[in-house]
Amino acid sequence: MLVASKSFSKWLPKALQNPTHHFSPLKRRGVSSPLSSPSTSLLWLTIVTIFLAFVGSIPTSHALAITSPIHQIDTIPPEDIRRTGPYLILTSPPFSAIDAPYHTFIPRDRFIIANLTSGLQVLDPETRQPIPQGPGTDGSGRDFDAPALLWLAFGFAVGLPLALAGIRGWWVTTGVGLGLAGVVASWAAIINSVGVPGVSDIILTAIVLSFFCLCFICGAFPYGRIAGMVGITLTGGLSLGIRICILKSGLLFSGDKLYSLNWAIIALFGVVSGLGLIWSKYRRAALLFGCTASGTFMTGLAGDLVVNKQAGMSRGLRFLFDRNASHYLDIIIGGYNPPVSAQVIIGVSILLIPILSYGQHRIFSAPFDRTSDANDTESVSGRSDEKRESQRKSIFSSNPKPKPGRPSAASQVQAKPGSGLMSSFRNR
Repeated sequence: MLVASKSFSKWLPKALQNPTHHFSPLKRRGVSSPLSSPSTSLLWLTIVTIFLAFVGSIPTSHALAITSPIHQIDTIPPEDIRRTGPYLILTSPPFSAIDAPYHTFIPRDRFIIANLTSGLQVLDPETRQPIPQGPGTDGSGRDFDAPALLWLAFGFAVGLPLALAGIRGWWVTTGVGLGLAGVVASWAAIINSVGVPGVSDIILTAIVLSFFCLCFICGAFPYGRIAGMVGITLTGGLSLGIRICILKSGLLFSGDKLYSLNWAIIALFGVVSGLGLIWSKYRRAALLFGCTASGTFMTGLAGDLVVNKQAGMSRGLRFLFDRNASHYLDIIIGGYNPPVSAQVIIGVSILLIPILSYGQHRIFSAPFDRTSDANDTESVSGRSDEKRESQRKSIFSSNPKPKPGRPSAASQVQAKPGSGLMSSFRNR
């Protein structure tokens, strides 16, 4: 395995062959880093691939194919018929559907909406057994109860610092980046796996926020900061793709057949944002984008909870992520129709990304990595290279002409490649 990783790493960019080349101070001190092994590049690529596949496949694996309309009954009011849309509706279920025991895990194939005496129910298309249904709150709470207030406070506490000064956060920003990645993955996994009665909103919220705290601690430590930088750029790209998809009623691509295209767009934004870390030319731009995109998303979500409660962005996120069979009536039949105020909040949060990114770049010009002497501002503009070249010229032009038989100061600097200002220039 080690030989294979060595041969594979030859074809990777320099930043992936040794991801600690630009970030770890241990190399300059002569200490070998445990992250500099030949298999490190494969490790980080595996982490990124698993994260994207995990987040992108959970909702799509629960995608529900719907049968074409066969029968519309007269006992259902017209507004309910419009809400049910193209579904197969039975006036009376088969006998086996009444007496059969309830179960949650069913083949994710086609579901049947049956009009029973107790109201609409979802039937398994193969066994004709009813699927127990529950509310698809997914930890969002109701109105301003405890779970809703926790999400509101969490959104402002995390979003505002990221949006305004995330590039100066260093280990705090890397911790938040890995923490947000843990929140997305854990929340999506839980809401698509629970049955009825499921997990209460306060417990689900506590579990997800616990994942954030654990991942934050991991990302704040030195050997988790690379993963934290990957996390902040990935979540920034994913957050932009998510907002684009939930800006429109019924998602950007409506309907069951086009549902997967929404996640294809979201994954594309995440991958493009994450790839910016590989090349030093775009690293600072990728970090700026990740900080502001994630920050504006969390701030916009918290602000939307104040204005629209659970009917705005919260509903859009649940409609996008939740494809649990036990939440079918609430999520799928209920649909997603964002208020105008929610669409305005989403649009403004997207427009603020380039503005805040440029503002952070101008105000906080210091490098993101506080332990390294590398100047990552050169990734956005060439001013660092020009300034460095002018400093080199000024050093040589300021030295007087050497006396016969005596070397100049500039030649002395050149004769000592490991010392003086030229060494610092070379290290940069």
